[in-house]
Amino acid sequence: MATLEKFSINTVVDVRSFPVSKHNPHFHKGEMQLWLPDNGIDYHFFGDSLGGMRDDPALKTEGKTDYQKVKMLESFQQGLASLLDLARDRQVALMC
Repeated sequence: MATLEKFSINTVVDVRSFPVSKHNPHFHKGEMQLWLPDNGIDYHFFGDSLGGMRDDPALKTEGKTDYQKVKMLESFQQGLASLLDLARDRQVALMC
């Protein structure tokens, strides 16, 4: 919280494909949806549109996610547009 406050962050956008933390359970999506708003910070999950871990074989090259393909997806483009809309009037921090 101190870091978010230091930079006047009022919105956290979580772009993790799997919004959990093995060592820090307070960084699980469900937990963050509770404690961030309690501290005056909006939480948005965009991991489904902007997350980097993709299961679709069509989005892979040599077994690894091909981000050139991902960025062409309509869902990615919509997620990016939503992120930019949020950033117009908010101090946004990306969590990845």
